[in-house]
Amino acid sequence: MIKLIATDLDGTFLTKEHTYDKTLFAKVLDKCEDRGILFTVASGRPMLSVQRLFSDVLSRIAIIAENGSVVSYKGKVISEHFMSPEQYLAVAEQLENLSDCHGYLLSGRVGAYAPLNTRDVYFNRVSEFYEKTQKMDLTQITDDIYKLTAQFSDDLILEHSRALTDKNPSLSAVVTGFGGMDIILDGITKATGLEDLCHFLGLNVSEVIAFGDNFNDAEMLSFAGTAVATANAREGIKEIADKVIGSCEDGAVLTYLEGMLNE
Repeated sequence: MIKLIATDLDGTFLTKEHTYDKTLFAKVLDKCEDRGILFTVASGRPMLSVQRLFSDVLSRIAIIAENGSVVSYKGKVISEHFMSPEQYLAVAEQLENLSDCHGYLLSGRVGAYAPLNTRDVYFNRVSEFYEKTQKMDLTQITDDIYKLTAQFSDDLILEHSRALTDKNPSLSAVVTGFGGMDIILDGITKATGLEDLCHFLGLNVSEVIAFGDNFNDAEMLSFAGTAVATANAREGIKEIADKVIGSCEDGAVLTYLEGMLNE
């Protein structure tokens, strides 16, 4: 019996316009609570961004944000992991030396921070996903930092993710979609966040169903008792999924959950 639903956002739960059917979601969430099922968002987005998208139901859901670096249950943080200044400043220097890096940002507990030389086109785009974004001297950051996020051309991003991971053994660079990459602590993934949540709630992995579309969802899908990929998912993600459903553009996750909860 399913007791926990975990879904990625971009490319999975949300459309390309970053929207979802709020009326249908309200019905699905009510049915989840009636059956004792916890709805969980599992995203590479920062906690503040996810909280904004689900501001009306924060006391009813769980959130795994920053690709597993921080986990909250009904508004209470139950686990979090931070990079050291030495780690994120070293990666920042490496990104500065990559000519095809369109920009990068440090995501923290309080806000998000871009270097002073960040181009406005990147800064404005990334500010749609990150809250309280500002340009500053990165050596002056006093916030706790969960990760770095960077933007590359999609055809080169896998090569860069491997190279950055090799250069920084204590970190891992994961592809998040749409040319995006997150650099986080090695060993921290959406799966570790989901494991923390299951341990906190006393749930077995067989009671978990997870939805995803990209490489940063791989560990979570492999961890879950049931793994579901959207039709627009990368082929490698479809291969590890138990089921492949419709596209994120068609609201396939909510449609699937509605059918599952009506059985």
